[in-house]
Amino acid sequence: MIRIFTTVSAIFFLLCGVVRSQDASKQNSEPATAAQAASVLDLSIFPMIDLDAAPDSSASTQVIASQSYPAKGNVIDVAKKIQSAILKKGFTEAAGASITEEYASATFQGRGFTISLTVFPGSKPSTAQVNLQNLGNVDLAKLPMPSGAKLLYALPAMVSYVSEMPVEKTKTELQSLLLKQGWEKFGDTTASFYVKKNATRMQVMVSEAPGQGGKTAIQISSEQLSVDLPVPPSFGFLQYADSTGGMIFDTDKSQEEVIAFFKQSLGKTSWKPTTENTVRIGFEDHLIFRNDKKEYIEIKFRNVEGRTQAELKYQTAKQFAEDEKRANAQIAELNKKREADMERKKNPPQIVITPLAQATVSETNKTSIELTTKSGAAKASLQDWMKSQEAQGWKKTATIDSKEVGDFQLEKDGVELNATFVDPGFIPGSITISVRGDYQLVFKK
Repeated sequence: MIRIFTTVSAIFFLLCGVVRSQDASKQNSEPATAAQAASVLDLSIFPMIDLDAAPDSSASTQVIASQSYPAKGNVIDVAKKIQSAILKKGFTEAAGASITEEYASATFQGRGFTISLTVFPGSKPSTAQVNLQNLGNVDLAKLPMPSGAKLLYALPAMVSYVSEMPVEKTKTELQSLLLKQGWEKFGDTTASFYVKKNATRMQVMVSEAPGQGGKTAIQISSEQLSVDLPVPPSFGFLQYADSTGGMIFDTDKSQEEVIAFFKQSLGKTSWKPTTENTVRIGFEDHLIFRNDKKEYIEIKFRNVEGRTQAELKYQTAKQFAEDEKRANAQIAELNKKREADMERKKNPPQIVITPLAQATVSETNKTSIELTTKSGAAKASLQDWMKSQEAQGWKKTATIDSKEVGDFQLEKDGVELNATFVDPGFIPGSITISVRGDYQLVFKK
């Protein structure tokens, strides 16, 4: 989420001066790995309190660094239960928490890490939407800054500076300083850029400071990631979502060069490809990696206007097993449906057609029955029969309804019948009753 630096917030922090949490001094300058973050608070196994959905449903996400889910109850009750559970883990609550009927927010700190909690009313009555996020362990106030930049405020996971230099020069210098400190470029937006180190991502916004006479505002926020993925070489654009483990990027490197990069980078941490070469599916090449923890990475490659575009998906062993379970259940359901369809075609259900007054059967097969009447009697014969069908719950609609020609549809429980008659008045009338779908008509004599 892009956090916009507003005039109101600028004035507020200028009046209040520099704000630091007491626990901020315990933060580290070296970003944590995913394993280090999990050892402090693993949100992938932290209980989702009063969950109002299946744990593996699309309504909830749960990874090492974050949770998002609908909970049963109101905002206040849900927020207080989660607050209590986090405090029991040894965290302390930072000043400034707010819990109301419409919105709750709180920040917790422990062993240098900062955890953010927000709760707001859910989409259904008597539910609340919960978002828990590990914001990492980096002391942002200790990051290198362009010369002359002055600190406006510092919070555990957000800092703001003001600079006398122009926006672009400030941005270029700050990016250079961060790269020298070991941070790597990790994508950008129209208003900010991202950098990553170990399993921490920072969003850096450099823009004109509102109400500051042409000065430049710098705002940096941090976010703990659940996995430390290699940063692809020479990427043009890159997007990453930690909650889904998804990353998409493009590069001027060839597909072979990108594959070699991931094999080498992932190989350093026990990841191995499951096949020597990519597997072609549709218009994409797929390559899957697994490791000793049975975690899963799949990379899909495609060529777009001469550039290599890749989509990477990471899953924990638990997530992969849940996806596999759902896929197997879907396959079983499809097989069951296919077998039922084959059985239906082989032995279609029978639809009994009762006799029509003044009509005699002239021809029958599995899907239609043809009858004849005296000249001028077809319409009355068919109408009487359809009234008896309507009394049994069939619904009738008419396409054509004249003295000489009629075309009617009857529907009940998903079964559709078509009934027509032709009776010009100078030759015998004819009636046809047919069925749609895998059904069989049986005439009751």
